[in-house]
Amino acid sequence: TVTAPPRISLTDFVAFGNSITEGKSATGVIFPPNTYPVKLGDLLAARYTAQAITVANKGYGGETTAQGAERLRRELDALNPEVLLLEEGINDLSAGDPSKIEPMIAALRDMIRQAKSRSIRVFLGTLLPVREGSSKTAAFLVLTVANERIRLLALTEDVELVDLYDGFGGSPDPYIDVDGLHPTADGYAKMAQLFSDAIRETLETPQAVSPVFVRNVPAPNLPGRLR
Repeated sequence: TVTAPPRISLTDFVAFGNSITEGKSATGVIFPPNTYPVKLGDLLAARYTAQAITVANKGYGGETTAQGAERLRRELDALNPEVLLLEEGINDLSAGDPSKIEPMIAALRDMIRQAKSRSIRVFLGTLLPVREGSSKTAAFLVLTVANERIRLLALTEDVELVDLYDGFGGSPDPYIDVDGLHPTADGYAKMAQLFSDAIRETLETPQAVSPVFVRNVPAPNLPGRLR
């Protein structure tokens, strides 16, 4: 038998979020090969060799979810992707104010429904761990509750959950950089792997297996061969 290369049902992705999607380092510099959308595109291209995969990076540093909900409309109109990879919300929680969680969830719900109204498949990420001493240290106080609400949102909106927080082990070590917020190169690679695993689990189609028929040909009558 011959097995065809694996395939996925959707191939046009947009990664949307803040500076973590954008791919900033601890120093604020963006090195494109280290960003999770680029690394994810590499993983998908390596596996789905018979298909053309695109992963557009539409991260915007410093953005809140309310700002993201407004920007997403323009991006979806411009790109018309098949899949939305959404990870956003940490900027809403900078002050550690629990009253900011529900508005954050409402904005994420708005973004999910924008995508669903266009028949775009959504993968929703939880928020990454933060390190004490970072500019987002106060967010640590509400991060657990916020992520529980994101998990519930994925369930109630019937979208795919990518639990980045659990995938990082619920700890900033070893994947969060010295600024306490942005991932290291290994952290961005981990994000890409977690999204890739979720995509493979939900979008990969059954592999086609084709039988190979071998015709039996009588052996030649060689000298000295017994009949």
